Amino acid sequence: MNDSQKGFTLVEMVVVIIVVGILSAVLLPKLIDINANAGTVKVKAVASAISSSASMQFVASQLPSGGSYSPADACAGAYLDADTVASMGGTSAGMKSGAGLPVNCSSVVSGTAAVSCVITCNDASETVTLPAALKS
Repeated sequence: MNDSQKGFTLVEMVVVIIVVGILSAVLLPKLIDINANAGTVKVKAVASAISSSASMQFVASQLPSGGSYSPADACAGAYLDADTVASMGGTSAGMKSGAGLPVNCSSVVSGTAAVSCVITCNDASETVTLPAALKS
């Protein structure tokens, strides 16, 4: 055999194709599963953000300097806006621009004593309990 010739043999090419096939067979189902869970993760993130922002706004409304709090506004995502956070004395880049929920998300509030908020994003839903407005 001439030593100046360089390249891959047919056996080496077949081995590489087999390894790539095995890796794709193992990793493809995991990738599909990750995409399926993306909607669930998004709705949980939005629900957590709404719950946190509602709690912060509720506490701020109880301070002497005051502020307003409404469970319906909290559930609609009104307190997620960066301008609202800044007006409460906090700093935030905000989750989005403008008031309201992120794209492809909706919410429904129900109850009076224990306020529940159901957030739905891309066919996945999550329920959070919000602080009820105190009666003066």
